[in-house]
Amino acid sequence: MNDYLVMILDNEAARAQVTPADMQKLTAGHAEFAKGLRASGIYRDSERLRPEAKRVQGKHVFDGPFAETKEALGGYYVVRAESLEAATEIAKRCPMLDGDTIEVRQVMKGELRPVKTDEPGKVFAFAVVGDDSLMDRVDAETSSDFQHDDAMFLGGVRLEGAGRRVLSERGQRRVIEGPFAETKEVIGGLFVLQLASIDDAVRFALDSKFVRHVALEIRELWPMG
Repeated sequence: MNDYLVMILDNEAARAQVTPADMQKLTAGHAEFAKGLRASGIYRDSERLRPEAKRVQGKHVFDGPFAETKEALGGYYVVRAESLEAATEIAKRCPMLDGDTIEVRQVMKGELRPVKTDEPGKVFAFAVVGDDSLMDRVDAETSSDFQHDDAMFLGGVRLEGAGRRVLSERGQRRVIEGPFAETKEVIGGLFVLQLASIDDAVRFALDSKFVRHVALEIRELWPMG
């Protein structure tokens, strides 16, 4: 059994047309989905992310939405499954809106800390975004930056390059296999830090080794309720 990251990639243009009633239905659907994962014993972690984002690349900071991308990481689940195929079948049951995408990738390594938003302060997810060929180099340069007893570090994962995507189109689900020609960048990993503010999160990113080679997209965690 392996861990798989099930990433919910929101279609930001489509989301602008969604009614409050549809969003309430979606939120309730996620609550039931997570409940089912826990009951089956395959649940490992999950978080919802706020839509507002910062992107740090080199010494530059950009505010989202990002014109070059049609997708935004809106949340994720980590599930345990026997194979990529089995994890994809789980992902196909995940609630999503038309136009959204779910990407399934095996966790190569990492540390999961399911309880992250119960502590005081703000918690931010940092998605490591860039050319897949650079991820080994980034990993080698940054893997020692976080210590197990570091109070601000709340877990993170490195992802395998290959994956599957589940697309929602007119109420139907369609699965495509990577690599994905329409995407020039991949999310190579994800880590979570507890910091005082988004400004502190941006300062951390600017001073990090990550942005020498790739970008960090920063979104605050949104408590589940």
